Amino acid sequence: MVEYYARDGWYQAYAIGPADLTAWDNAQAALLVGELNAMDWFISAEITHTKPRTERINPMTSGHIPKRLNVGRILGEYSSTHYLQTAILQYVVMGACTTTEATPNIHAIIKTTGQDPIRFATHLEKEATTNHRRRETMGHIPLSLDVYCSEKAPIAAQTLNTQFAFTGVGSDLEQPTAFVQATHLPYNWYNYKHASGASSFLYNSGAVGIDITEIHEHIGWSGALFGTYDSNGYPTAGKLVPPFNSYIDIGFRFTDTGTDIRAISDLSHASYAGDLDMIIDYYESATRYRKNTWDDLYVVPESFKEIFKTEGSWYDGATVRLEFRNETGSVVCEEKNALNNDWYENPA
Repeated sequence: MVEYYARDGWYQAYAIGPADLTAWDNAQAALLVGELNAMDWFISAEITHTKPRTERINPMTSGHIPKRLNVGRILGEYSSTHYLQTAILQYVVMGACTTTEATPNIHAIIKTTGQDPIRFATHLEKEATTNHRRRETMGHIPLSLDVYCSEKAPIAAQTLNTQFAFTGVGSDLEQPTAFVQATHLPYNWYNYKHASGASSFLYNSGAVGIDITEIHEHIGWSGALFGTYDSNGYPTAGKLVPPFNSYIDIGFRFTDTGTDIRAISDLSHASYAGDLDMIIDYYESATRYRKNTWDDLYVVPESFKEIFKTEGSWYDGATVRLEFRNETGSVVCEEKNALNNDWYENPA
């Protein structure tokens, strides 16, 4: 069964571990107000719930009707889309965050060095006159986060995709107090282009000769592994499955200055004269930004597509995918904002 949740009238909150969640799937108990914090502005969600799984066998009865046996649970699948205000969901996927509490607070998010997912749960709720809808999801293994923004669709958005162990009907809970970021608009294309920000695209320390018009960052793992099932078929543990297969898709105009990206795309990965690096900095001010630094990238040659538009089209250019060139590649997030450690690692 798949349910679609529209944004109007809904709120969605999250709980994150380790201290407030009593087990990886919250011991299959309802979430509490004290475990929940507000998330980035909610747009929509699509959830396939955990349900009983059955298999049919043929008992060879005279009626010729197969018998059905209960054989565990179907895992849940979760896709939730939000405007981009913080890197909290990037922390959920990457798994490691260090927060320096100051004014502003500094959050350093890196890929986990192990494969254990952090504890993560969500509460969705919509109150109506008679038909209330409340749903909780727990025991998530985060597969990916997609962050996208463009010149034509300038409000930055993000979609989190996970699998999860348990879902249940939640209690009637008050909407958590919105975090300070709720007073700020979501990041947008002109934050990325901000002259005071750090956004850049460099090859061998020199600028690549393009004007980027759209960006899609994919941050994620290749799969999930569930295990240690209880007697009812619910998994009680899980792991991320390497590799950490992240990439960036970009669209751009040619500027005929700097290093020609067409020449880079003709090179084998071993022939690069230096690193191909990209910084994607959604910059509002010196005290509020979200900056991803991608190091040692590779232009995937077969992804390079030049676009020749007819008269009246909005641009001529190309699209390309950037992946890690080798095992030396990395992506690191630095974020500054008014949110302290509670929001990222242990909500009160």
